[in-house]
Amino acid sequence: MRQCVDGTAEQPDMAATSMNTLSAYELIRRGEPELLPTVVNNLRGYFHSLPDTEALAKLAGTAWEMPSVPPLLLEGFQALDLMAQRPNVPPGETLVFRGPWTMWRGLANQDDPR
Repeated sequence: MRQCVDGTAEQPDMAATSMNTLSAYELIRRGEPELLPTVVNNLRGYFHSLPDTEALAKLAGTAWEMPSVPPLLLEGFQALDLMAQRPNVPPGETLVFRGPWTMWRGLANQDDPR
């Protein structure tokens, strides 16, 4: 997390980025969002297309844009209020509320190409 906060990482790998993203959500859960704007800026610089970055930006109270795909983490999905039917998002009734990841069940059998 420290590398993403202070910008010392040259180019973090995906494992480090995953840990930084999980840590950023943990800052929100703990009520310690002061570092989030810096984390968001660094994540945007390293991984501009990571949808969780925009969810974290919204949670940090900074400017954000709706990503074209759902966030990887369920907290980000909920923060962006993606339960309403939207393009490129499976139906809300198939969302699984177990674990930290955004997951759906039963989509392999659906004919709908979303």
